[in-house]
Amino acid sequence: MIEEDIAARFAADAGAIALGVAGRFYPVEAPPDLAPPYVVYRRLDTETFDSYAASVSVHSVPFAIEAHAASYAEACAIGAALKPIFDGWQADHPATLMSMTYAGEHDGAGDYDEAQRRRRSFCRELVFVALIRA
Repeated sequence: MIEEDIAARFAADAGAIALGVAGRFYPVEAPPDLAPPYVVYRRLDTETFDSYAASVSVHSVPFAIEAHAASYAEACAIGAALKPIFDGWQADHPATLMSMTYAGEHDGAGDYDEAQRRRRSFCRELVFVALIRA
């Protein structure tokens, strides 16, 4: 599953380990009372198209990876560490994940909620697009 591949790649990255977030990587949302720093990832959408180079369908799947931290500077540092982990990544088993490409970033997540306000966390959201064989 692509989400498991993303989590495993993040957990093994030296930059994520150094920033103290390697073991704090959560799908969709973080636990409610978790103090920052931590990272949340979620699938945004899926678009399927046929590849003319091969007789397979390919899914274009954008993922948002959000760096949450106690300060804006720390959120930006974690976000900066996220980019090289995933940009240009080609998985070891290309039968599923073909590639992952950086598509942009912005401050704050679209789902900024009351729990984040209580934690007083800042967020840097990066979007990557994965190409996955169907």
